[in-house]
Amino acid sequence: FVRNPRHLEVLEGIAKLRAGGRKLQIGLMLDVESSCYATEESPRGERNRRFLELCRDAGVASVFIGLESTNDGALIEMQKQVNRDRKSSAADARRALIARYKTAVDAWHRIGAWVDCGYIIGWDADAPGCGARAAVDTLEIGIDVVNFYLIAPLPGATDLKPGSATRPFFGVQPVVVDGEGNHLEGACEGNLCIAD
Repeated sequence: FVRNPRHLEVLEGIAKLRAGGRKLQIGLMLDVESSCYATEESPRGERNRRFLELCRDAGVASVFIGLESTNDGALIEMQKQVNRDRKSSAADARRALIARYKTAVDAWHRIGAWVDCGYIIGWDADAPGCGARAAVDTLEIGIDVVNFYLIAPLPGATDLKPGSATRPFFGVQPVVVDGEGNHLEGACEGNLCIAD
């Protein structure tokens, strides 16, 4: 929405309708940069604040922000540069991401909107425990509703040889067994199963 050069004009028009008595509520789908500079004393901070004021006046009640991850490595892997705090060192990247996201969410809360977000788990850069970490991080950020999406290989989405498998998801222990249920080791043929 904010990438449209007429987005402010649209919000101003809706705000006028509301001022004239029309009862409207709006939900928007946005990126984090639409509000993450709201506390900054800069031209982009001023643009964020103006946008938020117009959203309030236009009746924006909810926003969906694709946060994607608090793992900088996963953001790099998914080429989601817009979410990254590019000034932080690798060691400080997660804390910087959380602060950036929290600033964005707090800005929406200040105008009375609730925030829904999408968080993706299962990138190569993610490690065991990333789901628990994501839950803790999103609570700290203050998001009202979180949708967790798990990446799983789908036919045609990952280049695989027919009959082969890709990496298992965290906590999944694949095993190959023969027709009698005996575990096979090394390069072998058999039935791919999930162990307890």
